Amino acid sequence: MSRTANIWTGAIIGFLAGLLTTTLLLLFVPRLRPIIGLDNSALDTTPSTNTTPATTNDSISVDTAPDQPTESNTRANYLLENENIALFEPAPETSVSNPFTVKGAARVFENVVSIRLRDGDESVLAETFATAQSADIGLFGNFEVNLSYPQPRFSMGTLEVYQESARDGSEQDKISIPVEFTN
Repeated sequence: MSRTANIWTGAIIGFLAGLLTTTLLLLFVPRLRPIIGLDNSALDTTPSTNTTPATTNDSISVDTAPDQPTESNTRANYLLENENIALFEPAPETSVSNPFTVKGAARVFENVVSIRLRDGDESVLAETFATAQSADIGLFGNFEVNLSYPQPRFSMGTLEVYQESARDGSEQDKISIPVEFTN
């Protein structure tokens, strides 16, 4: 390879590294956003443990907060959320039929959300995963999955939505809600 080719290769690699670094800084360092004209007012950097019922007229708009939970329609009666996962459906203590739909939004490692349904005695009835459809890493994306399960032994159970740690496989950002099984 000639000296000129080495210089051009080095310049291109340097340019791409700088561009990648700048992009990552702008995405993940909120205080830099006003410098380039992005609005920080819609961003909330404090983790939320909100379990307050929402009205059916509440909605979350992608335009006002691109890195917040989104759902194209209005939210369900309840919105349970933590820092990285929001659960729209089903609401806590509601009756679920077989199968039922689990809806939410997440920003998790590789967009994989783990879902588990437990019977009243904590035995696992069903386990699956959903993929959050986010526009980019670090952004919330919607997920939806239909969950089928065998006949439960109890009338009540628990739905768990969480992410598995890439480091050690532990369960993180778990949302657990009680559900009632219908026959």
